[in-house]
Amino acid sequence: MCEAFRDPAGMDDAALNLSITGYARAEAATAGHRLALIAELVDRRLGTDLARSRERSACDAWDCCAAEIAADLIVSHRTASGLMYQALDLRDRIPLTGDLLRRGDITLKVAATASWRTQLIVDPDALARVDADLAAVATRWGGYSEQKLCDAIDAAIERHDPDAVRRFRTAQRSLNIAFGKPDDATGTRSIYGRVSALDAELTDRRLDAMATSVCPEDPRTHGERRVAAHGIINAGGDHLPCLCGSADCPATGPDARGKHFEILVLTDNPNPADGPAPDDGPDDGPNDGPDDGGPRYDRDYDWEHHWTGEAPPEDAEAPEPPPEDEESAPE
Repeated sequence: MCEAFRDPAGMDDAALNLSITGYARAEAATAGHRLALIAELVDRRLGTDLARSRERSACDAWDCCAAEIAADLIVSHRTASGLMYQALDLRDRIPLTGDLLRRGDITLKVAATASWRTQLIVDPDALARVDADLAAVATRWGGYSEQKLCDAIDAAIERHDPDAVRRFRTAQRSLNIAFGKPDDATGTRSIYGRVSALDAELTDRRLDAMATSVCPEDPRTHGERRVAAHGIINAGGDHLPCLCGSADCPATGPDARGKHFEILVLTDNPNPADGPAPDDGPDDGPNDGPDDGGPRYDRDYDWEHHWTGEAPPEDAEAPEPPPEDEESAPE
C-alpha cells in the first residue's frame, strides 16, 4: 500500500516541492478511504438483528464498533466514535465533499468542518444543494483559518437553508459554564454547562496531558489529578507538581495556585519587644471564666505603626475647629 520513499537529499528543489504536494494529496486521500472503510464497518455492525435488539443497552452496537475502530487505529473510544460520525456524513449526507477527500483534492480539516457545520440541515434537497456548492469551491479553502473556513461553509448553508445557520449560531450563544449547586459537598463545587466541541477536545487533551505528567508514585487518582490540573491552568500554570514526596522526583515543583493566596497571621502582641500585652479586664461574654493564661487581644496596640512602620508624631497638634458664624454665635 506504500510506495518506496526516495531520499530527499538526492532531490532537486522542484522534485522536493512535487513530492511534498504528492504526499499531502496521498495523505488526504488515505484519510478519505479510511473513513469510507469505517462507514462500511459501521453498517455491518449496526445492521444485524442482534445490534437492533440491543439499541437500548448500556453498551450497544455503536460502542462495540467504536471499540473495534479504536483498537485498529490506536485511538480513544471517543475519537473512534467521532470518526464514525464523520465517515457516515461524508458518505451519506455530503457525498460530493467526501469524493473530493478521497481524491486528495481537499484536506481532512475541510471535510471534517463541512461535516460538523452541516449537522443541522434536515431537508435532503437543501443538503444536496449545499453539498454541490461546497464541492465546487472547497478545493480553494485549504489555506483558510478555522474561523474563515467556518464562515465560508456557513455562507453556502445560508443560501439554501438559513434556518440551519441560525440554529447552529443559537446553540453557540447558549454556551456557558457555571459553578456550584446547593447540594454540593463541603469544600467542593460542581461544574456544569456547555462548551464548543473544539474547546472541549482541547481541554480534555490538556488535562490528560498534565494528569499523566507526574510520576507513577503520585497517590492521587487520575480524576483527582485532572481536577488539580484544571485549577493550575486557571491559575496560569502549566505544570502539575507530583505529590509522591520523593526528593528525587523530576515532576516536583511549585504549585501555580499558591501565588494567588496570602496568609495573614494576627496575634495578640505582634511585637515581642513591647513586652506582654496588658490585661483588658474581665470578659463579660457568656463564656467568661477564670483566666487560663491564654493570650488576650490588645485594644490599645498601635496597629497602624505595626503595619506601616511609621509612628504618628508625638507633638502633633489637634486641628483647630472652624470659626463659628457670627449670626449663630450666642449673645
